[in-house]
Amino acid sequence: MFNPASSAILPNIVSEKQLARASAIDQFLWSGCTLVGMMAGGILFTLFGIVAVFLINAGSYIVSGVLELCMRLPPLPAGDRDLRAGHRHPLRDYLTQLAEGFRYLLGHRTVLVLFSCFAVSNFILWPQGLIYMPYFFNETLTHARASSPS
Repeated sequence: MFNPASSAILPNIVSEKQLARASAIDQFLWSGCTLVGMMAGGILFTLFGIVAVFLINAGSYIVSGVLELCMRLPPLPAGDRDLRAGHRHPLRDYLTQLAEGFRYLLGHRTVLVLFSCFAVSNFILWPQGLIYMPYFFNETLTHARASSPS
């Protein structure tokens, strides 16, 4: 949920002229942080164990949430405020659009199969890889060091 929200806020904090550059920088930083985070996770796991890694990860999300609460977005232009005045509650709009999206998926089997594959990958396989990859490298390196001749 963080990634789409993070990407969606960019047009609200940069000008339209800067949007393409800001989006490219955002994606570059995201990729770099993912790579550095995986390496740091492996090192922290080796040094402190899995419980510490989970606590550090949870703490990073808490810090991120607090910092996001401190963000102040520029006020909407008058035209945008007028458009919102005629709309229903944002949650109701969100749920309506979500239901509409699922109806579309159910009506298009190929898209539904692709969506299901990506959902399984994103919500089940990818997080498992992020959690177990540092463990795997730690075990592989530990066994390699233990079995190497001195």
